[in-house]
Amino acid sequence: TGYFTTNELINVFKELSTRPEIYHLLVRYSRNQDFLSTEDLTLFLEAEQGMSKITREKCTEIIQEFEPSTEAKLLGHLGID
Repeated sequence: TGYFTTNELINVFKELSTRPEIYHLLVRYSRNQDFLSTEDLTLFLEAEQGMSKITREKCTEIIQEFEPSTEAKLLGHLGID
């Protein structure tokens, strides 16, 4: 039909947007889980992005703004898949 199904579009997007080197770096900070906790995100931003003044409160705000899953937001998780 010339159109992607929703699942096909999601899969294509993930393939195009997930760079292996970034994914592996995030997995290292997530302690081999499929999400970053607020603490994990704080450590990642401090160490890899040089954000020495980042706070856990700001990381919570980032998760609330950018995590698409309501359940993950409630748990304070930022998915990395």
